[in-house]
Amino acid sequence: MYEDPEYFSDILEPRREQTGILSFMTRSWKPLKTMEFERNCSPQDLKEIVSKSGYLDALIEAESAKTGASKEKLHKEVNDFLEEMGMDKKMHVIRWMGIIFLKISFMMKIKMFVSQPQVTKLKEIMGSNPVIFLPTHRSYADFCLMTYLCYHYDIELPAVAAGMDFYSMAVLGRRMRETGAFYIRRTLAGAPLYAATLKQYVRTLVSKQGAPVEFFLEGTRSRSNKSLPPKYGMLSMVLMPYFAREVPDITLVPVSINYERLMEDKLFAYEHIGVPKPKESTGGFLKALKSLNDNFGDIYINLAEPISLRSYLDDDVQPRSGEDLKPVDMQQLTADQFKQVQDLAEDMITLQDAYTVVNVSNLVAMTLMQCLMVNQTMSFEDVCDEAQFIATVLLARGAAVFAKDYTKSVEKVLLVHRRLMRLDQNKHLRLLTEPLMDVSDDMKAKMKGYIFDAETLSYALPVIQLQLYVNPGIPCLMMSAILYLIACRGPINECQLASEFLMTRKLLRYEFFYTHKTLRDTYHEELDYCLRQKVIVRTDAGYTTEGGNVDRCQLASEFLMTRKLLRYEFFYTHKTLRDTYHEELDYCLRQKVIVRTDAGYTTEGGNKKLQLLFRWVACPRARHTQGVHSNYARGKGCYTIRSFSCCSAGWRAPRSPHSRRAFKLCSRYRVPSGERHAGQKNVCEHKQALKLIQQRLLSVFSHPYSLSLEATANCLQGLTAYGALEKEKNQVLTYKAVPDILEMCHNTISKLLPEFRFTHNGVVMMEEKTISRL
Repeated sequence: MYEDPEYFSDILEPRREQTGILSFMTRSWKPLKTMEFERNCSPQDLKEIVSKSGYLDALIEAESAKTGASKEKLHKEVNDFLEEMGMDKKMHVIRWMGIIFLKISFMMKIKMFVSQPQVTKLKEIMGSNPVIFLPTHRSYADFCLMTYLCYHYDIELPAVAAGMDFYSMAVLGRRMRETGAFYIRRTLAGAPLYAATLKQYVRTLVSKQGAPVEFFLEGTRSRSNKSLPPKYGMLSMVLMPYFAREVPDITLVPVSINYERLMEDKLFAYEHIGVPKPKESTGGFLKALKSLNDNFGDIYINLAEPISLRSYLDDDVQPRSGEDLKPVDMQQLTADQFKQVQDLAEDMITLQDAYTVVNVSNLVAMTLMQCLMVNQTMSFEDVCDEAQFIATVLLARGAAVFAKDYTKSVEKVLLVHRRLMRLDQNKHLRLLTEPLMDVSDDMKAKMKGYIFDAETLSYALPVIQLQLYVNPGIPCLMMSAILYLIACRGPINECQLASEFLMTRKLLRYEFFYTHKTLRDTYHEELDYCLRQKVIVRTDAGYTTEGGNVDRCQLASEFLMTRKLLRYEFFYTHKTLRDTYHEELDYCLRQKVIVRTDAGYTTEGGNKKLQLLFRWVACPRARHTQGVHSNYARGKGCYTIRSFSCCSAGWRAPRSPHSRRAFKLCSRYRVPSGERHAGQKNVCEHKQALKLIQQRLLSVFSHPYSLSLEATANCLQGLTAYGALEKEKNQVLTYKAVPDILEMCHNTISKLLPEFRFTHNGVVMMEEKTISRL
């Protein structure tokens, strides 16, 4: 928890008065630059440098010889590309856009807390090499926040990478360009000249001008309010000047941005169930302004420690490559350098997670989700106590928690989220159900997944929306929760525990990111924590929770297996996986979530309150992984990927009559001929797999987050990474089941899952009586 009151500073507070806005945005401004040059390059100078580069000249000559197109025509294409992508900076536009930004911020009643010491530290080291900002991307507002932060602290405004969706916005697209945005296309495939122009332009931005460069490492907004796996293309472009020795070093600054309330939270919930996002337009922006006249709470911007690329790569001992013999313009990334880029990207995502500020909105959301899972309401006072307990647990796990007076903070959360949660007449916290919606035919035609009925949507959407605020607090708990759930089975030895942990964590990697290099260390840390907290108990027979024992080898084996299976749910890098196992085991032992006895590990006599938290934390993700399972049906030689228990919070296959009926239903299921991939057996198309999984969920009592298309896609990626599915992409993306491995994954997850019974008629949900149309 950040105890220093000066660590976070609300940089909007001085601007609350009207005169504060005008005087601040029209002041004399002399920003600190990342590098000093004898002559500063204008935006037009940068384009001319790129246009005349030897690299593009050589490519144009080769392309001309290959296609027969004239060099003049190809040069014109390059210049057109540069006009399309190139940034601009006009100070009068920047000042007016700043005024508009501040007025909208005050209309939204937000406070913007920035880690003041980290900004000071960054400014102290600036001046000798390029600076790259790597913020998380959770909202459209991210584009504005870093630019305003730089203006506030007198740092040169960054050149910000933006998608072509904004390029076509009337007026706004141009204004964004004039405040430093440069535009890039979503894909570079099939356009070698455009790709080469973009690479050269980005390279020039980094090495030839004195402003930071900012881009989103994840490549797109996260619709789930948690980290996505990194994209490597843009990072490889911005690092090329260092590899080509054009600059002595590059400073990388991961930035975590967390919102007390997301502007797009309801839109994100719709996207999770298949409703396509609205097309970006100026008209849509102006229409959305009406909905922003509300209380959106606080925003937290936490800068990580600045990282020297030279120090990170230990470049004083790096061997030179053959590329060094080429002219600077002609040098390209080697295979070894690209591997370094990949490792760096994964570490930057890990740092973003480490600096994510868990706020009181997240704590209250976690408390309310736990109430939903056990179908019990909590009084206001109990909610405050439980939020404080969860904060204590997160702090012990190394999370960055920002919370002060819990009573006042929870009251504020209920005001900010008054359309999502509310106290009832008895002062118990309730989740508000979504009004019944009439889904239009046009919307049904555009939906990407299965078409749900209005009743399903009415309770699924608010739970998915609530899950968005739960997710920032989950990564710190996920691995301990996996260990606890494995130990609940018992008896299990440590080798099997580690194996199943790694397997499950790998499956969830793309849901909650992690780095492979630390996973085994983390395993031991988490196990130690669980034992200390008495969540798991070690006995002579092995590790166990109440009612069973698991030996050390089995515990380690199942932890590693499970964590691998969940890799795409909570992303990680492979290099940390085994280390993580030991860290997590150590944590679980210290916290007595797991108890070590002469017979092995157990949970009997452990920390019941922490055990409950761990039981529900992993449940939705693990059950979603079970959704794409190995109990496949064979119909005319065709295996189908489908679900009978995807993220079901109400039952598990071996024990419940619901699961037995669903298992029989799916065992008889045969893929309709129209759903099979033409000319192939054992194959299912990606889009069809998503629909089939969603469809099966409706026949069971499932946690609504299991309906999420994003979580389903992460699950498919995790199974593919583990080898349970084989992925092939030609004209369409298809999956082929590998029965033995899929069976093993299914068995592991089935044994892992706790029993929760989720029902939309539970006591925690409270219905709103209005009607709306989608």
